[in-house]
Amino acid sequence: MDEAIIQTRPDRVFAFIDRTNLDRTTKDLLNFSIDWKKLAKHLREARPEGRSWLCEKVFIYTGARHWDVVGLTSKLTRQGYEPRVRESYPQKDKLRETAYKCEGCSFEGAVQFTLSGAVKSNCDVDLTVDAMACMEDATEILLFSGDGDFEALVRYAMGKGKLVRIVSNTRRDKNGEKKFSTRFTKLLAEEIESGQKRASFIDINDWKKSIELTVNTP
Repeated sequence: MDEAIIQTRPDRVFAFIDRTNLDRTTKDLLNFSIDWKKLAKHLREARPEGRSWLCEKVFIYTGARHWDVVGLTSKLTRQGYEPRVRESYPQKDKLRETAYKCEGCSFEGAVQFTLSGAVKSNCDVDLTVDAMACMEDATEILLFSGDGDFEALVRYAMGKGKLVRIVSNTRRDKNGEKKFSTRFTKLLAEEIESGQKRASFIDINDWKKSIELTVNTP
């Protein structure tokens, strides 16, 4: 009888980048901007040191005003991404009122002011749909987001036997706020306690040297 040949399935890594969340994480918490071309290269190409991720596909999700959608999609494609660019829409302005009192004359009044609405585009569904479409082929998934809304997706991938790496940072900004959800913190703690380690955390700050935007970047 011929000796049985055991074939191991090669790693097939897919990356999914929530660009807005990742951009705010590095700028607000770590004080550096990402060179998106460098990040794509870091994920797709072999590296002389550290792990070579050799991602099969790198999806990126972001928004743009309608006049920039085509141009940004083209630029991200050239950089090595599978871009999903949604048109961004400004939210309604909000009227706020602040009461005041004059200490000298005891006069009381109120000042009204307008807060401009943020420009938003929600790409969560797009990311989730793409990730589930790749689930059968993937052995490993890189999720670049600290948004706890993706907890269900991470748990689904874990249930399918996929390794999930959550790439973000857990620091707090100057206002004490985090970009990394407590839901992810609990999920990762559960995995460590169970010993399964189907999900793990990568600190994006560890990649700073490889992906930072510098003044000399062409």
